[in-house]
Amino acid sequence: MKNNCKNCSKFIYKDKEFCNDKCKESFEKREIKEVRCLICDKHISDGITQGDQERKTCSLECRDILRKQDTHEIRNCKVCGKEFEIRKKRKKTMCSDECRIEWSARPENKEYRLSRTKEELIKKYGVDSIFKLEEVQRKIHEIQRNKTDEENTEMIAKVKQTKLERHGDENFNNMEKNRQTKLENWGDENWNNREQFLETLEKRYGGHHLKLEEFMEKQKQTNLDRFGVEFPMQNEDIRNKQIKTTFENHGVSSYTHTDEYIIKTNKTNQEKRGVDWSTQCPDVINKMKETNLERHGVINTFQLPQAKSNGKQISKVQIKLYEQIKEKHPDAILEHYLTDVNLSVDIFIPSENKVVECYGDWWHCNPKLYKEDYYHEYIHKTAKEVWNKDKLRENLIKNNGYGLEIVWECDI
Repeated sequence: MKNNCKNCSKFIYKDKEFCNDKCKESFEKREIKEVRCLICDKHISDGITQGDQERKTCSLECRDILRKQDTHEIRNCKVCGKEFEIRKKRKKTMCSDECRIEWSARPENKEYRLSRTKEELIKKYGVDSIFKLEEVQRKIHEIQRNKTDEENTEMIAKVKQTKLERHGDENFNNMEKNRQTKLENWGDENWNNREQFLETLEKRYGGHHLKLEEFMEKQKQTNLDRFGVEFPMQNEDIRNKQIKTTFENHGVSSYTHTDEYIIKTNKTNQEKRGVDWSTQCPDVINKMKETNLERHGVINTFQLPQAKSNGKQISKVQIKLYEQIKEKHPDAILEHYLTDVNLSVDIFIPSENKVVECYGDWWHCNPKLYKEDYYHEYIHKTAKEVWNKDKLRENLIKNNGYGLEIVWECDI
């Protein structure tokens, strides 16, 4: 009779249950238990356990699932709430890259992430931005300097294409966002670290790069290649586009004619120099005189022969008015330059410390003849802009202690 050992399953020829006494002894030590699979709850037919080795699953598939339960867990995405499986050791809290990008874009999270990044950079490098590291700055500078014209052109085209796709304008510049960032970081929407800027230029170029002959020649050549002129504003299309854009945004042809610009400029000059206009400041006037002496040998460029020969043409009406005034005031001067105000006036009477300005009806848009919305095509300004500009000039003369008389062409 043939049998199999109950303990080791070894084939035996005799009518015995065990192949030897050791197997019999080992079998008797076993405990019989009812065991069910921990995964599928299926009854495990071989419920005999030996020592500490106890079966917990019915198959290899269930065994793998059980092992995974010990190392993995189910989490809820903190952005979309969707469940996802992840290893317990990992810190991932979002189910996908889309959710991660969305979470990072939230203002409160962005601020937190930036602060954490700054802390790590300060701890590692001693600065809050890698762009402040000299090694990084030097590397960036080398890369930019070694770029070919084709690479620069390609980069500019790519930037324009990206702006066009995102904002519908290839020249888009988010000024509001820039101002808001400066306001949050520095408390001033127009903040500019000029000292650091000049220090960087001194370190890289030995001075301001715009004053370097090499840079100026390269800039001129670039403008010639792109626009056909050495300076962009010499191109009529660019001038017209600038005027059109400024008119659409501010209602005037030049931003310098807006009340906003005038108020802001006056405020800045008052804070820095104590005057409304920089040319009223004695320090600025003296510096201009020193510069003119160094470059031209005179304190005022109007004293140069070429300035006199190439200066503005004196109208017949102005000469006629001058002759009339000369009869009563022999000391009257035609085309006099006021050094303290840095202005050239039509007629000056020293004995009365008085200025007489001769306004052409068309050139200065006589209010008797033109409405404020009249557009002066020659100087690209509306009548209102012309009047505002003249008013600033008149106030400048009066505020410096000079008498002022305005004579219109039609009244001479």
